This record gives sequence, structure tokens and C-alpha cells, in this order.
Amino acid sequence: VDEQTVRMTLSAPVASLLRDLANVVIVPQAVADEEFAQSSVGTGPFTLGEYLPGERVSLVRNENYWDLPQPYLDEVQILTLPDDTAQVAALTGGTVDALWQVGLASLSVLDSDPNVKLLENPLGDYDVVVMKVNAAPFDDMRVRQALKLAVNREALVNVALQGYGQPANDQPIPPASPFWGDVAFPEYDPEQAQALLAEVGYPDGLDLTLVTAPLRPSWDATAVALQEMMKPAGINITIERVPAAGYWGGPFAEANFAMSWSVSYVDPGFFLNADYRSDGVFNLTGWQSEELDTLIDEGAVAQDEAPRQEIYTQVQQLISEEGAVLIPYFRADVKAVHNSVQDMAADVIPSFHQVWLAQE
Repeated sequence: VDEQTVRMTLSAPVASLLRDLANVVIVPQAVADEEFAQSSVGTGPFTLGEYLPGERVSLVRNENYWDLPQPYLDEVQILTLPDDTAQVAALTGGTVDALWQVGLASLSVLDSDPNVKLLENPLGDYDVVVMKVNAAPFDDMRVRQALKLAVNREALVNVALQGYGQPANDQPIPPASPFWGDVAFPEYDPEQAQALLAEVGYPDGLDLTLVTAPLRPSWDATAVALQEMMKPAGINITIERVPAAGYWGGPFAEANFAMSWSVSYVDPGFFLNADYRSDGVFNLTGWQSEELDTLIDEGAVAQDEAPRQEIYTQVQQLISEEGAVLIPYFRADVKAVHNSVQDMAADVIPSFHQVWLAQE
């Protein structure tokens, strides 16, 4: 329309459009076609200074940012540190100013440090145990249901998350969402799980290998807890721990049972289409359901919130009962920052445009 206004003409109604646009990054076409990670250009508060894979990323203040005088920081360096111990030592020793994620074992240590403050986002995100349906045993829905019945969710929140979270029911829309539906939670019932496995053809139980990596503070604790919880159901899990580097393109891509994670969006339309539709670009399990596809499509075009709520309740029910993901909890997101760090939001994906450092 003019230099500051864009008119969009859609081929169909998109109820989540305005919320979806909040996650879009606008970049020149030429930059997107090249090595984007090495030469990214955007409209954000920082530009890419240096990217050393596996070591650090340097973000430099964008002098042409549209909302000056933000950002207040001249540079943000994001470092890759090997483990929780190194991360805590870096924060308490003054090498770094903030930790994006805090290891569960480190929470009490940091909480007792007078120079550190913890920032908690109760909505958080969630870990996912992915069950790929392209081959046995997860091609049979009853096996997937057996695993869901073999999880004590309340205990898992306390053991794996130290209480920093809330139980989930194997679907991705959290209780804090306006689209949360009243969908039943699977009860911990190892006997029923064992009966389902026998019905499928595993009367003597089922042996599985769960692939995980040190990418998330909660992954290893969750894997160990699941290993113990599922034993009474005759599900014997071997935990395969692999390096974080190359996890997604290597071990995760090759495994049929592996740890993953995702975040919660304000509007479920986008991620349901991407993650759970049969042809979704991030459908990691390969699970396909014409019924689910139809519901997702209906939810995407419904203009009123009430019918969308009804549709998404059906979506949650279907994913919870038949889906190929085990989502046992919604994890509270906890960050740790030095007392000098001001106005750091407890968002799942951090932003730094409003952050400033107080003089000590």
C-alpha cells in the first residue's frame, strides 16, 4: 500500500494469522538463499557478529533497529558449555551473566546464592518421547497406548522436574492456553498396559531402546524415571546416551524411540499444522490421521473462538488417545541470572532487546 503498509490477500481464512505473524522473521531473499546461519540479516535488535558452531554466537547491537534506543546492550555472547557443573561455575564465577536453562540438580545451589536470581515461566515448554510409526512396534496404536498407561505423571513431575512443572496428557496444548480442553489424563495402570501388549503379541513384555542426549536438563532424569516406571508393565527400556552434537540429524533421525522437545504457542493453529498434520513439515513421528487433518483444517479457518475451542478439544482428545507422542508433563522454564541483569523476561525463547546491566 505504501512504504510502511502491506496488504495481504489470503486464499482462505486463517484464524491465527495475527498471532502467527508475530513469529515471522523478515529477511532479504538473497540472504535467505545463502548460508543464512553465517550471514543472517533481519529486523531484530541485534545482528550476527560471529558464529562458531559448538562454541559461541556473538550478537551485535543493530544501530538501525526500529525501536531505538533499544537494545541497551552493545553485544550478547551465547556460549556453549559442556554440562550443568560448568554452567553453574560460569555464572557464580562471573564468566557469564545468565543461564538460558538451569539443570534440575543445580536449582537449589543457585537459589541459595545471594548474587543470583531465578526466573520461572510456569507455562514453559514440554519434553516429548517420540514414537515413530513407520515400523513395529509403534505402528500399532495399542503399543503406544500401553506406554502412555505405564507413566506415573505426578511422580515424574516430582522426580524428573523436582516439582517445576505440571502433568500433561500426551497432547501439546497446555492448561494455560485459552484452547485447553477438558481431556482425561491416562491413569498409571501397568497391568492394563501389560494386557494391551499381550493383545498385540508381546505377552512376555517389550524391549525398547530410548535415545537421549545432554540437550535438555530434564531429559536424562526423565529417561531414567520412565525406565523404572515402565518395568511393572513389562516394558524394558535401555537408555542410549549419545553426544549432543549432531543429535537431530544423526541418532534422533535414525531412532524410532527418542527424546525431543517443543514449545507452547499462544495459538495452536500453526504448530498443529506443522507438527501433527499428516503432511506437516515437523511431523517427526510419521503418524497420519485423516480425522485429525480435517479437525486441524477446520480450526485454522474458524473465525470465532468458541467453535475453535470445541474443535481443538477434539484435536487434543485424538492426539492424546491415538497419537505417537508421549508428553508426560509441561515443564516450568527456569532461568538463572546474576543480580546485575535487569529486565530479563522469563520467556521460553529469550529476548535481549530490553535487558540492561546495573553497575555493581
